[in-house]
This record gives sequence, structure tokens and C-alpha cells, in this order.
Amino acid sequence: MLDYWGLSFKQASQKLAAYTQAQSSATRGKVWTVAVCGPHPPVSVALGGDRYNIVWDPKDADFAMVLGEFYCAKIDAPVLFNVVREGVTYARVYDLRGHTITSLLTVPGIDKTNY
Repeated sequence: MLDYWGLSFKQASQKLAAYTQAQSSATRGKVWTVAVCGPHPPVSVALGGDRYNIVWDPKDADFAMVLGEFYCAKIDAPVLFNVVREGVTYARVYDLRGHTITSLLTVPGIDKTNY
């Protein structure tokens, strides 16, 4: 776990904010729901305002923001952005629209494919 405090979430949030602002006029004024696997305060501060609802549960979320690859699951959804430093992924933003995701968490070292 290289980014315990979620500092990379600031950069991921800035990219997400720019992405949502560039969406069509049909989404102007929309409140986007962002499911976060990791500390919520960095995301809340970086996104700010009333345009984002920060949650734990990915059900019905528009996007997921995950911290590294330790306890956050790899999600079967399109990746919008990665925050990478020296070849290491610190944060990732997924587009969950149109996907059913039940959890953002995983247990490190446990292969769930045999369960």
C-alpha cells in the first residue's frame, strides 16, 4: 500500500471533474455519484461542490475511484483514468454506467476464482 492517505485521489478527482464538465449539455447540472474505495476526504475536497455524491456502495454509481491494487478490486468496467507514478498505479477511475458492480473491495492474497 503505497498511497495510504489517498493523495493520488486529488489528481484522479481533477481528471474526473474535467471529464464530467466536458460531457454533453444533456448532463449539465447532473449530480454524479462516485463510489470510492479508499479515504473519502481527499475526493470530497478535490471534487467539492454539489455536483458529486461520494459513496461507498457502487450500486447505481456513475463512476468508481479506487486506490491502488491492495484492497480495492479490479473492476470489470472501462477505465477512464489511471494515476501512475514510476510505473506504479496509485489510483484508477472506472466508468460504471451500464455495469452492475456489487463491491469495490477485495481480500489481498485471496484468489476468488476458485470459490
